Amino acid sequence: MFHPILQTKLLKPRPRPLLVPRPHLWQKLKQGLSGKLTLVTAPAGYGKTTLVSTALEQMGHFGAWIALDERDNDPQRFLAYLAAAVQGAGILWQPESAELPSLINQLTTYASPVRLVLDDYHLITTTAVHEWVAFLIDHAPPNFHLILTSRVEPPLPLARWRARGQLQEIGFQELLFAETETAVLLNQLHALDLSAADLQTLTERTEGWITALQLSALSLRQRAPAERRPFIQNFAGNDRHLFDYLLTEVMAQQPAARQTFLQYTAFLTELNAASCAAVLEHPPTEMQQMLQAIEQENLFLIPLDNRREWYRYHHLFADFLRQQLTQRDPSAIPLLHQRASRWYAAHGRLDAAVSHSLLAEDWPQVAELLQTEDLLRHLSPHKILSSLAQLPPSVLDQHPRLATMQLWVLLESGQLDEAESRLQWLEKTASAEVKQECLVIRIHLARHRQAYEQAITLSEELLQQLSSVSATRSLSQRLGTVFGLAEVYYQMANWAAAEARFAEAAALSQQAGSVAFNLRARLGAVQVWLAQGRGELAVSVLADILAAAEPDFSTEAAVAQQLLTEAMASLA
Repeated sequence: MFHPILQTKLLKPRPRPLLVPRPHLWQKLKQGLSGKLTLVTAPAGYGKTTLVSTALEQMGHFGAWIALDERDNDPQRFLAYLAAAVQGAGILWQPESAELPSLINQLTTYASPVRLVLDDYHLITTTAVHEWVAFLIDHAPPNFHLILTSRVEPPLPLARWRARGQLQEIGFQELLFAETETAVLLNQLHALDLSAADLQTLTERTEGWITALQLSALSLRQRAPAERRPFIQNFAGNDRHLFDYLLTEVMAQQPAARQTFLQYTAFLTELNAASCAAVLEHPPTEMQQMLQAIEQENLFLIPLDNRREWYRYHHLFADFLRQQLTQRDPSAIPLLHQRASRWYAAHGRLDAAVSHSLLAEDWPQVAELLQTEDLLRHLSPHKILSSLAQLPPSVLDQHPRLATMQLWVLLESGQLDEAESRLQWLEKTASAEVKQECLVIRIHLARHRQAYEQAITLSEELLQQLSSVSATRSLSQRLGTVFGLAEVYYQMANWAAAEARFAEAAALSQQAGSVAFNLRARLGAVQVWLAQGRGELAVSVLADILAAAEPDFSTEAAVAQQLLTEAMASLA
């Protein structure tokens, strides 16, 4: 069958007027010419075509080019264009059948190097064409080199060629613009005169994605200099130019099921098959297959580990997908966040669980998560405070524990004035039980401010309150209060009172069965003796502590060893 040749498909792309030199990649392409195949794979807009065309031009030995499209899946049409391309390079070859030996024989007689570029090879899906390309690579003479650009890794025997050292690969990570290249593009070529901070922000926001940087330049040129920094700080996937590009060049090419998956999982900052299954309520095996397909298609999905278990989307692509979901199905968004929160909580990812429950405005879930045991082991003080600040007052009223926790976090983070303000409000509105915890917090606030006399007075008041409660119920509170008093007296250099309170704390810790508190109380007493010059007593007690030290209390043992060194030095 006759296939008319469209000559524009055989033309090498013209050099861009605003071209950023990339000599390190040009050199890598040049090194690859000694093998049989160079494969450049990356998502849309990463500069694959521009890189190859400019590199070959820089090397001065450009050969043949075919800009592929979907119609080239017709094997006879593909052969017709292959013939036209190599004829343009000076090789007289007419395909007489669906076989390539005659072309390979012609290449053998040709003295000059032949470089053939098949651009947009991801559009080829026909097995016959893949087999011909593999045959050509396997059997072509050394003067022939094939270059493929593709959005996906093609179904060719790459592992075999890789093992033989015949394959040069350039992936999307290598195509990312460094900050210096961003500066050349935006400041030298587009004359935008951006600051170093703005260039860094844009490079980070785009993650070096070339098309996103080009489109940001287009938007920046339409703005006055004073308007540029706010635009840069907020540059996202909903930028008009970038949105249109992703819509037409990426999403329009995807099946409906894949579009749905992308949009409904884009709010996950990290995703794996299990989290996607929980959010979409589909089987994990199906979700794993979808993730693998998306990664193979180079759809801006970035692996986070070597096992290919955890992924994330490119930030701008995720912005774009979330914008699409907002337009398509806004009512689904809170439900998706709720499902994600429950999954993360069940898998010990408390930080992510809290974030998603806040985005869902699922206040009961937020309250439950923030009352998790040992919360500070999972969340930073800033995260806890910012989460609490988003809760409606009615939720805090229903959960007094959250209000006191907020005070403890403010203390731990050194925000003493804010803690004082919140404490005064809570003392006026709290129940009797909460007011007692407020008293404990006020003691700690006084200690933080080194108001030691106030701390002593308040501690004695608390001990008086606890005396009316059964000894068993109040034991841990009395222990903590007495130990705190001992530390205050030590800070005041009131050695007699400090020694007495440390001894009382040691006795209470034995009643409570707290080995850790017992060790700390005894070490506190040792510090008092060292301050008094009673080194011999300190050495004796420290020797007993170290002899009985257990592996679980390595911190206390280390303190004891340090104090023993000081005690021995004092006796020398």
